[in-house]
Amino acid sequence: MRVHQILVGVLVAATPFALAGPAGATGASTIVVPCAGGGAALSAAISTANAAAQPTVIRLASGCTYLVTEEDDFADGGGLPAITADVAITAPGAAATIARPASAPTFSLVNVNAGGTLHLTNVVVTGGLARSGFVGGGMGVANGATAVLDRVRVTGNTARSTSRPYAFGGGIYNNGSLTLIDCRVDNNGVIVTATDGLAVGGGIVSEGFGPGVHATLTVQSSLIDSNVAVAKVGEQPGAVGGGIATLGNATTTLTDSTVASNRVTSAGAGSAALGAGLFDNLSFFSGFARTSSTLIGSTLVSNLGDAAGGFAGGEGLYSAVGDHSRIDHASSVLGNVARAPGGSATAGGLFEEAPGLIRVSSAAVVSGNRP
Repeated sequence: MRVHQILVGVLVAATPFALAGPAGATGASTIVVPCAGGGAALSAAISTANAAAQPTVIRLASGCTYLVTEEDDFADGGGLPAITADVAITAPGAAATIARPASAPTFSLVNVNAGGTLHLTNVVVTGGLARSGFVGGGMGVANGATAVLDRVRVTGNTARSTSRPYAFGGGIYNNGSLTLIDCRVDNNGVIVTATDGLAVGGGIVSEGFGPGVHATLTVQSSLIDSNVAVAKVGEQPGAVGGGIATLGNATTTLTDSTVASNRVTSAGAGSAALGAGLFDNLSFFSGFARTSSTLIGSTLVSNLGDAAGGFAGGEGLYSAVGDHSRIDHASSVLGNVARAPGGSATAGGLFEEAPGLIRVSSAAVVSGNRP
């Protein structure tokens, strides 16, 4: 951030974007970021929007890819400046893409800090890489922040740890309020290569972390698929929440959505691969608080947990003590698989650490899960 604060004035003087003026009765102003301006122009536009006294709409070019090649949000390990005001980023027509190229330094892409509100519409977020000590490969939403994603695809992002024994949120990490509408979160990964490490939330982590913090995740008409959590080094590594991990004081609600073909993988005599679709736990790094997930007209299907020599279970939904989850009559849990060659696998569909943690409607379909 400090380096680019010096450069913003130069970039603005070179007109990397156009100030289009007020955008109607809402009092919002509009900043148009041309495709030729690239990631540098988008960074400058966000800095301008953060400093504005009114809401700001940042309009991207239809079908354009904005390459973010330098880290601008050093505090959060982010490529773009963190959102700290009321900002909308949108693209007309074909979706615009915000991408970190493989040749760039390691950083996530979009972060929303306390007090910030982001409305992101018709955009693809890809290539983000959160390094050891940071969370949310593609996006991060802090406590006190709000993000609403509409027709957004978060794909091909990674949170990776080589030195610390944990990593969180390959696609998105949420500690505030996050809503997904008609979105896809796919092919993201959380990978830990430190000994006896814990990989949490290949697609999304929503965690109420800290005293008095409550995180909310609302997923509507969306697909969470093909994400992975991997930890295989040592004797007791763990991989949990391939699709979504809900932790601490947090509430997750899925409506008319699908969590499919996500995977958790670990190996070792004391390893664990749990909740390849959804994983709910009250206590991981979060204090003891109430966690809950609710499925309304939603499906958990074909998620896979694989713990060679260890323990696998609850690959549709894994519910820990203190969790209170509900699967309504229009939802289904289908074809999820737990396997642990040389170890123990149980309850491929739903697993409760104590009776009564998951309330399943008598009309819900739970079928074809193995074992």
